[in-house]
Amino acid sequence: MIDGGIALVGVVSDDDGFSLLGSYSGGINRPPDRATTLGLPLEVQAFVQGRRVGLGLYGFVNLNREASFGGVTLALVLGRMR
Repeated sequence: MIDGGIALVGVVSDDDGFSLLGSYSGGINRPPDRATTLGLPLEVQAFVQGRRVGLGLYGFVNLNREASFGGVTLALVLGRMR
């Protein structure tokens, strides 16, 4: 499955680079710069399941002009599958 949409992303930057949504690592003499931009979030999901155990793999990315980011998650599903 592939999903997508539109996102509003808040970005905070300081002298050390970018961080998403406000974790400020401490510029010495000035406050961090803040920006809000539109992003394109995309997600991919894949599952393999048996009768009682399943594995899932999620991939996600948010593409935007300020600080694009992404990641991968592995899911373990336990229980009776229907």
